[in-house]
Parts: sequence; C-alpha cells; structure tokens
Amino acid sequence: MHSIPSDIVQSAAKLFALSLSPSFFSRSHQHSAGSLFECGNVLLKVSKQTSMNDMDDMDERLHYALHLRQNGITVPAYILSINKNMIESIPTDSGLYLAYAWPKAPGKPLADPHPRHLEQYYRNWAALLAACHNAAGTYRSDLLPDWHAEWQSCYNDLPDNEMKDCFEVLKGELDRRERNILNFGAIHNDAHPRNILQNGQVLTLIDFDRCCYHYFVQDIANAIYSEYSRIGFHSGHKSALIEMRELFLIPFIQAYLAAHPLPKVDIYEVEIFLLYRQFVMFSIFQREINEAAPDYLKVFRQRIMTRAPFLPFNIESLLF
Repeated sequence: MHSIPSDIVQSAAKLFALSLSPSFFSRSHQHSAGSLFECGNVLLKVSKQTSMNDMDDMDERLHYALHLRQNGITVPAYILSINKNMIESIPTDSGLYLAYAWPKAPGKPLADPHPRHLEQYYRNWAALLAACHNAAGTYRSDLLPDWHAEWQSCYNDLPDNEMKDCFEVLKGELDRRERNILNFGAIHNDAHPRNILQNGQVLTLIDFDRCCYHYFVQDIANAIYSEYSRIGFHSGHKSALIEMRELFLIPFIQAYLAAHPLPKVDIYEVEIFLLYRQFVMFSIFQREINEAAPDYLKVFRQRIMTRAPFLPFNIESLLF
C-alpha cells in the first residue's frame, strides 16, 4: 500500500484553493498508487506518478470527461487549479505526485438489492454507456491513450511467460478486428457499480483513470464481468447468479442497443472482451486474491488459460 505523505496532500489542496484540511476518504484497491481525500464538499485525488506519461494521460482523460459533460452526460465537474489547470503536479525528492479535484456528486454507489429489483438500474446503466459511446463520435484527440497502454501495463504484471504468451495472442486477435465509428472510440473502461453514483434515476459516472480508445463492447464486457462478479462474490444474493441472463443481461443489452447501434457481431463475440477483462483483473488483483484465497487464484488462472467461457450460455440467444 502506497501512503501519500501529508505535506504532499496539503500542497495539493493549496493548488486547488481548498480551505479545509484534507482527510483520508478512500483508495481504489490495496496496491493503488493514489488515494482520495475529503475537503468539505470536495474530493481531492493524489497519486504517485509511476510512468512518464501519467500526467499527460490523466489530463486528457479529464478533458474527455469534460466532453461527456458538454454532451449532457452526468459526470463530475472537475475543478480548475489556481494555475487554471485540471491536473497539477507536485515535485518531491522521491518523485512526482499528481493531483486533481472535483465537487462531490449527489448519490451513492449501488447497495445490495436483489437483482430482481434492479431492472431499471440495469437499463439506465446500459443507456449511460450508450450515451458515452454516442458522444465518442465527436471526440477527437491524439492525446488520449489507446488500449495498448493498458495491455502493456497488465502484460508486464502477469506472473509468468505462459500467461504473457496467451495475452499476446489475445492482443493479436483484438488488433485484427474491424474498427469503425459505431464500434470503436473513447470509452470509460471501468464503468462498474462502484464507479456509478445513483441518485434516484440519475446515474453519475465517476473515476476516469482507465479511460482510453477501445472497442465499445469492452465497456459492455466490463459491465457483465463486474455484475456477475459482484453477485457471485460480494453480494448477499449469490443464488441469483442462475437468473442473471433474464434479470440483468436481457434488459441491459436491450437498453444499450436501443440507444446505440453497435454491430451485433461485437456482442456475439463479447467472450473475447470478457477474457481481456479477466486478464486485466488478474494482473491488478493477483496479490490480493493470493493473500485471501490462493486456491481461487489457481482456478482463476486456469479459466483464463483455457479460455473457459465466462457466460454459461450463448449470448447470441439474447438478440433473437
């Protein structure tokens, strides 16, 4: 766990003219390089720079979020610093720290109701992703990273050459896919229920740290992976897994396709993108899983290596 020194946090707060003393709020996961701090009604994120491109990449990600906001999508209103920047850097003897801030958005992440009560939430979630993908059609920037940067970072963190070889094969398959304005562009790339605040029927999309150019279906795959994982591992409704086709996937896919004309072949082949997400999650969380459930880590690895289907049915059946 990387702890952000208090003097760095105070310096970051001053750069955004935050008058209240920051207090620790949260971090995304155990090995995250960044932390969130609360300053009254404002959240401040401070992270240690881990690569030379971190600042430029994050600055463009925040500008992508601004583009979504300008297109009517509910996202945080990121604050300009005293230097009129969306992101600031704090140099130290131990390296560079990055900081940005935004007012708290109304709402809370999804609690744990039974999926049978979540049809409207699932539809709204899908419509939110579709709106982002529609807005991607007018977003043009050479500065936003593409998915190859994420692939490389995860490839570097995989534990052995056998997994790396399989991930390289998958990269080749994705590289050979057709791209067009309907299926490829800027995506959020991590739009799971912990990164969505619910305020009545309004959903606010937060945390743009992973957004990049990618196939739109990757956002759909990430949603499927996250909701099946949430119900299967982090919910009081694990028995609902056998009903998720009807309770979750059908309304989710229907709502998405009603709002964005994604080529159906991309949805037919969603398992490729589910596999990609599993590689990413394995690379990020392998240490935490190994500490908590080493036997499951072996099962997780085996399922990835054998390319076991993630869904227990053919997703084409949802579209007919």
